[in-house]
Amino acid sequence: MDIAERLRVLVRETVPEADERAYTGWHAIGYRTPRPAASPASSLATSTATCCSSTGSGCPTSTGVLEGEGTQTRYIRIWDPDEIPHEAARRLLREAVA
Repeated sequence: MDIAERLRVLVRETVPEADERAYTGWHAIGYRTPRPAASPASSLATSTATCCSSTGSGCPTSTGVLEGEGTQTRYIRIWDPDEIPHEAARRLLREAVA
């Protein structure tokens, strides 16, 4: 299973109420929940993926895996499908929809 498929499973397990939508122009899969401000997403590239949250700036960065320095978005860059930081990704997703 590739990175994108593994991230889809992780998101569906962590946020089962989220609706999935493909954004082909952005090479991304976005998720919306009943709460309008929450929008976890997975962005895909040929060899990497990111698990991100547009409201992730409030997430604790102590895990050392969150990237991003702006006022809102935080993400986890994933290079290898066997090295997805599951707990950090689940925390980021839960925070995105909290």
